[in-house]
Amino acid sequence: MEFPKKRNGSKIKSKWIGLRKRKTKIAGPPKITNFKISNVPVTNDDNGYDCDVENFDEHDVGTYDEDFVPKKQCYGINKEKELICWDKHNIDYCLIYAMKFNTFPSHCCFCNDEVITSFVWCKSCGPLSFYCHDCAYKIHKNTLFHSLVEVQVDGCNVKPFKVKSVLQTDHVKACTSAYSRTLTVISETGSTHQCQIYFCKCTEEFNTLVHLDLWPVTPIKPNTVISMNLLHLFVALQLEGKISFSSFCDGFSWKSGVVDHDLKRYLNRMTQTDSLDQFRHFRRQLTSLKTICPNYDGLEKCASCPKENGSIFYCFDANFGLVLKSSASKSKRLAMRSENLFILDEEVKTFMESYDDTLKTKDCSNFQAGNNLRSKRKTKKLSVTGVFGMSCRHEFPKLFLNMQHGERLGYAVLLLDQILNDTEKKRLDVHIIYDIACVLKSHLQKKNTFTKYQDFKFGIPVFHSYGHRGDCQVKNSIRRLDSFGLMDGELMERPLVISSIILKDYQGDDSSSPHGFT
Repeated sequence: MEFPKKRNGSKIKSKWIGLRKRKTKIAGPPKITNFKISNVPVTNDDNGYDCDVENFDEHDVGTYDEDFVPKKQCYGINKEKELICWDKHNIDYCLIYAMKFNTFPSHCCFCNDEVITSFVWCKSCGPLSFYCHDCAYKIHKNTLFHSLVEVQVDGCNVKPFKVKSVLQTDHVKACTSAYSRTLTVISETGSTHQCQIYFCKCTEEFNTLVHLDLWPVTPIKPNTVISMNLLHLFVALQLEGKISFSSFCDGFSWKSGVVDHDLKRYLNRMTQTDSLDQFRHFRRQLTSLKTICPNYDGLEKCASCPKENGSIFYCFDANFGLVLKSSASKSKRLAMRSENLFILDEEVKTFMESYDDTLKTKDCSNFQAGNNLRSKRKTKKLSVTGVFGMSCRHEFPKLFLNMQHGERLGYAVLLLDQILNDTEKKRLDVHIIYDIACVLKSHLQKKNTFTKYQDFKFGIPVFHSYGHRGDCQVKNSIRRLDSFGLMDGELMERPLVISSIILKDYQGDDSSSPHGFT
């Protein structure tokens, strides 16, 4: 017999919670489809069976659909079929790829003339782009940076087909003082080309190269230029994958499976100059719309923080992984954007020499990081022992400085003075989050300078508060203070970890200062 179809209604379970009634939907048993039982008598015995066991015959059971597969097994079966299909072809990859060379073209794909001795294959135009010599030269004279190969009809000889590329802007074409130079151009695919580029005496060579979407290795008489698209690719990979330019050059030189020493040599020249940093600065100007609106500073300041009134949060912290040895080479000038993100070392040194932060406190967090005396022995060979800075609650970097000692309280006081100057004429409620905010607050009170910052609210991050005494946690943890909300306060931990990884990858590039990551 065939059982009647059961209703899809669900059971509802009610439960009283206080004065309100809460209803919960109870899911029924799983549905089994394509299964029929016939010729089985139904009884109402008390033994709990639904059929007569004594008269049960296995031939009376209905048929089961063999094609039916539970949903939980569909993924495994499809995966098994996929692997079987891969195994079917995995020994023939090269043979399948080489089959297209069994029959060589007899006519040019552009002019349809018959190819007699040899043809030119352009890999950049497509897998079936076969030209005669005349068409290949005419097309690729103005279509630059394509990879051309000359192949004999019998397939016995394969060699590169060189087309001399000529690059010139409209201004140079009309200029009477034009001259040309042969430069090595690295395209976005990593191939090297010898191109004849025209310049003029009324315009700098750098300007002409930028108009041609090429970036020079050096601005003074460059012999090697790189496609901007290739550098855009590197910057995107560095931001996402945190790779150095040296690693990028090594990986790109292995693109074809055989290392290209010439390409590696050309690309490594950029690590010896400031060309890469200058390109990052140029890319930042493009993304920040500096050319369209010079006063626009949307990427320089946090867009979510209040500007005139409201609550603003600053998190202080230090990173002792960003160091600079005394024996390291000195930069000829500051890195890009250092004037916006870093306080000058001379200002920091002058302030720390005149500020006394050696007052002893008995707070719970008077550990070595805040001790000036014990850090001298450990920092003899370092000109920069770390980076101290602050960010807003949205993890946007605000201001940093290079430390010459341990994590002295004077560095935090210097940042407090900067915040005080920025918010002096604004109605902003300033919140300071620091690992040793209790020590800093007690230090300011003993120095009789706390009245300057009496409108500031100090707190300890959530996770760092567990390292403090119980009474300190109650007084200073941001979980127990008003107006701090539910933030964890570890706003500087994540940016500093990322900067440590990036600086590690910068080693071997052009980072001669700890704040070379811009």
